[in-house]
Amino acid sequence: MKTKLILAFVLLSPLAAPAQLNLLQNGGFEIPPSVPGPDPVNPFVQINEGFVNGWHTTATDSLIELWESGYTRTDGGVSRTYNASTGAGLLNGEFQFAELNATQESALYQDVKFNSVGLVDFFYLQRGRLGDLAGQMDTLRLTILYAGADGLFSSIFNNATGAYTVTGDDSIAFTTTSSANFAGGWQAVSGNDVFTSVANGTYRFAYGSVSAFSGNGGDGQTFGNFIDNAAFGFDLVQVPVPEPSTYGILGVLSLLGIVAVRRIRSKSAVLTH
Repeated sequence: MKTKLILAFVLLSPLAAPAQLNLLQNGGFEIPPSVPGPDPVNPFVQINEGFVNGWHTTATDSLIELWESGYTRTDGGVSRTYNASTGAGLLNGEFQFAELNATQESALYQDVKFNSVGLVDFFYLQRGRLGDLAGQMDTLRLTILYAGADGLFSSIFNNATGAYTVTGDDSIAFTTTSSANFAGGWQAVSGNDVFTSVANGTYRFAYGSVSAFSGNGGDGQTFGNFIDNAAFGFDLVQVPVPEPSTYGILGVLSLLGIVAVRRIRSKSAVLTH
């Protein structure tokens, strides 16, 4: 009987599916390290997207702006120390973070593919560049685009609004805006189960600047909206119907129940004789 039980358990036990906890690469903007790094007057580098693992930009010059932590400089007439976020888990900031719109208004994004159906979460940290008082905010828009059945994106990023104009087979799976200023420090922005992914579906996780406290003068919106520690994927894979593995668990439990009943009956039979 024990041998049969072990065999049944092996045959019916579920196979562990890989959980896609975070599909984004380089969510903390730590690669590449900007060594030897900028000087204290300019604690950032503007670098071609090809060197920034995972990330892309719609900017025509292909530049992404990365900042190093710990530099103090005078911005807006105030001495400010720009630090990366720190922490464990998804809060994986160490020495660097990114600023939207390196030299021109543009989207900063990654394209990822989900291998299964599931409820999708997102997370990121945001900080303003200049604002020190309530209402002095930098605002960004997160857009999550679905590429449709053809798996190709055709939508166009609108520099003026920080949003996408949807075309072709694309659709917006989720979008939201968030705001933060410098004095408030790094603000966590997250969403749980914001949409259900399509198996083998391709999605674009994109940031766009809506506005910045610096205004729309000579700097435009290129002077604001820091981001760090981006994550996008499954917290716990969930599907609308049980997977075959779920039925396997039920089968094992049923089998164990039958065995337990037979043992009880056997013991009862012995006691009555």
